[in-house]
Amino acid sequence: MSLKVCVCGGGHGGHVMAGLAAYREGVEVRVLTMTGDKAERWTKAMGNAGGITVVVNNKDGTQTEIKSKPDIVTKDPAVAVAGADVVVLTTVATACARRRYLQTIKPFIKDGALLLALPGELGFSLQVRDILGDKAENIKTVFACVMPWGCRFVVFGEKAEVLATKKTCSVVLSKGTTSTIDPIFTIQTLLGTEPKVCLAKHFLELELIHFSFIHPCMMEGQWGDWDGEPVDEPPILYPGITQEVADSIEQCSEERLLLAKTIMTVSPKVDLNEVKGIHQWFFPRTTANTSPTNGTCTMF
Repeated sequence: MSLKVCVCGGGHGGHVMAGLAAYREGVEVRVLTMTGDKAERWTKAMGNAGGITVVVNNKDGTQTEIKSKPDIVTKDPAVAVAGADVVVLTTVATACARRRYLQTIKPFIKDGALLLALPGELGFSLQVRDILGDKAENIKTVFACVMPWGCRFVVFGEKAEVLATKKTCSVVLSKGTTSTIDPIFTIQTLLGTEPKVCLAKHFLELELIHFSFIHPCMMEGQWGDWDGEPVDEPPILYPGITQEVADSIEQCSEERLLLAKTIMTVSPKVDLNEVKGIHQWFFPRTTANTSPTNGTCTMF
């Protein structure tokens, strides 16, 4: 395989995606990061370390170290994007951050390219069409509703860690075109054997299982009664979940299920049977230490 890949974003997911993709034979990786001096810092760090190491925590408790070296890390989209067969967006913080990258790559992304968002927020495909305009018709847009892994960079530009890997990763394909590459095969090649990349049956499937209500429920649970005074220690979001918050998350999840069932009743041709409750959806897709008998509170 001969493939040119541009990884957009210098955060946790960007580190892991760049490291894994650069490890694949025949793949040229360019990293585009536009925040501050991240490009310069990453280039210097990678030069000192001789590349980037991705430590993968396996399900059996062992670790696998993958060492590779992206070809270039830059803030110049003309260098990173031009001629790329695949452009991967790894910015997960806000839709605004993704908008900035889409606006930046627009003049340089080639016809027939594969635009992949890991993950894509609600309405991502609409955002692509809004920003890229007619150009969106000449590329293939793919997005997943969650990251393929739980990950973090340990040392910026030098080392990243995959804490846990999903078993499967469902994606939605747009109606655009790609020149020669197979989208699912290409994504699977870049990610490795896990997670298994699966094609969703309908684009609404991922829109409805995009659990964007999780963090608002957690924030309300932790900070709903905050008195405005400074706290003694830095707050941690997930470990602080209570049963009350878990109940709130489950209620939001049930609303999504009801909406999916209603859509299928009104439009029987729309298959949304893969829209599951939050616990039923997460459990079979993660290699983390969870069990079907665990409640939502325990799962988080």
